[in-house]
Amino acid sequence: MSPIPPTGLSFTSGQVKRELERLNQRKSAGPDGISPRVLRNSSRQLCGILQHLFNQSLHLQRIPVLWKTSCLVPVPKKTHPVAPSDYRPIALTSHIMKVMERLDPLQFAYQPKVGVDDAVIYLLQRAYSSLDRLNTTVRVMFFDFSSAFNTIQPRLLRAKLEKMQMDAPLVLDRGYLTGRPQFVIEPHHM
Repeated sequence: MSPIPPTGLSFTSGQVKRELERLNQRKSAGPDGISPRVLRNSSRQLCGILQHLFNQSLHLQRIPVLWKTSCLVPVPKKTHPVAPSDYRPIALTSHIMKVMERLDPLQFAYQPKVGVDDAVIYLLQRAYSSLDRLNTTVRVMFFDFSSAFNTIQPRLLRAKLEKMQMDAPLVLDRGYLTGRPQFVIEPHHM
């Protein structure tokens, strides 16, 4: 049995199995070379193993480098591309990491039937629940991270959030935002 991570978040093999079974088999394999078809068809055999790995990752607050690696595939925007701006980059990432991200109950992005409204409702519910107790205050911060993950310094942001006594699950994992290898597949010219 895995220890409960410091965040209090842990996953069951049933949760992992359900997410593995939801994978789109038609998607391309990620940089780890593991096809979503293999993961989906082997969900019964892999769910316990991945549950252990996910819970260990949360407990150690570390993400394996291969799960964070991105393979950038330039997809032509035009029939006959000639310049780099004629391509749109598509990032292929590990389907194992996608499964783990989907298990996070605070993951509001890229979830079916979940969006910004759900995130706002969750935030308001947490704030109102806190304010219902006597002598409490609520601090709310909003960040616009659009394109910021290329420029922010995760170590500094994490230190500032911890200094502000943010809840542990909300503090960015120093391992997830750093050491994110990327490589590009050369586009094929016709």
